[in-house]
Amino acid sequence: MQIGLKDIDKEIATQLAARLEVAPGSYLLDNIAWKGTLPFHFTWSAVSGPRWIQKRPPTPVEAKAYTSYLKRRRRQRNRKLYLTAGIGFLALLLLTTYIVYGFVFPAPVFLQMLWFLILFCVLGCGIGALRQRLVPLDNTIPPEELAAALPLLHLSEAERAYGDILLLLAQTSPSEPEQERELRSTLNHLSRLLESKRQLETIRQNLLKLHQEENLQRLSEEYAELALQRDAATDPAARATFEHSMQLCLERIEGLRALQRNLERLSAQQKAIEQTILAARNALVRLQSVPRYEPQLQSASNELYDTIAQVRQRAQATEQAVIELLHMN
Repeated sequence: MQIGLKDIDKEIATQLAARLEVAPGSYLLDNIAWKGTLPFHFTWSAVSGPRWIQKRPPTPVEAKAYTSYLKRRRRQRNRKLYLTAGIGFLALLLLTTYIVYGFVFPAPVFLQMLWFLILFCVLGCGIGALRQRLVPLDNTIPPEELAAALPLLHLSEAERAYGDILLLLAQTSPSEPEQERELRSTLNHLSRLLESKRQLETIRQNLLKLHQEENLQRLSEEYAELALQRDAATDPAARATFEHSMQLCLERIEGLRALQRNLERLSAQQKAIEQTILAARNALVRLQSVPRYEPQLQSASNELYDTIAQVRQRAQATEQAVIELLHMN
């Protein structure tokens, strides 16, 4: 199943592109001594002066990914070479045609303008095609490169499980189009859930700052102190002021309790999202463990796809709960 950068979570896609869409010597951005490059690199700073930093050798998984990366670069370079040759030949043919029919056998002006227009269109399309990225991964990320890059990313536990799902999907070959659509739909829901989890964490951190500024015990003591001062006051105006202060303090207490409830709901939804992603990973691991092309195991494979459909429905329900919680906050 083909998985590209455009199909996955944007934040993870950005991290993957930063490590995979680079020059050969910087591939994976982890100080690796690739074949054909120097085993060290030189740095200099005003504090420490010059330094020679030793690069580490690639692991077998990384070496396999680098081979895939070089093949992609070679295919892209050959494609650009053929495209450049074709554009040059076509432009030369149009220019020769214009010279012949423009000077040797003069043609009408509108035909000459038409030739110029075609020439500019050919050159413009060619330049646009040649300016494409050298190693585009929007449509397909090779599983070998995905397996090498994911462990190097800075991910949370839920994001790590999501990365495992991406690798499992890239290694899965659905036997029917409906099954692939089911898997892609599940991936889309999980991507949205992962983004929602980040939004919930941002809200939770903001609420946590407010919660740290207030203290329920301190507010209760402050309320009790205001009550004592009101009872001790003999002036009616002073008593009314103390009662107003008590009302404001009570509102602060209720607000803090509501804040605690919201924090609990946010934490609960974050755990629900995390468990949904983990359940999807477990279902895909079970699916991956079923040997392919064995008819007697087709029923087991179908049961697993039913499990994935249930996970997708659970993800939809969790996503709806998150939307409601975000509207509340």
